[in-house]
Amino acid sequence: MTDEEVMRNIKSGGVKMLAVLFERYHVKLYDYFLRLTGNKGLGEDLTQEVFLRILKYRDTFRYESKFTTFVDRKNKNM
Repeated sequence: MTDEEVMRNIKSGGVKMLAVLFERYHVKLYDYFLRLTGNKGLGEDLTQEVFLRILKYRDTFRYESKFTTFVDRKNKNM
C-alpha cells in the first residue's frame, strides 16, 4: 500500500492507519530532528507533532499530491 493510499484511508476515517505511516517515517523524522536540535527530547516531541498535524490536517490532503509533499507543507512553520 502506498503512502497516498494510506492517507486516502486516513482521510476517509481510518485513523488507525496512521500507525502504518508512523512505522515508515518515525525513525527518519526523529533522526532529522535530533540532528537539527541536538536534543533527544525535543526530537521526540517534534516527531510526535508531525503525526498530530497529519491527523489534524488530513482533510486537506489532495489525492493528486504525494504524501511527502503534504507533510512538508503542513509542517513548514514548526
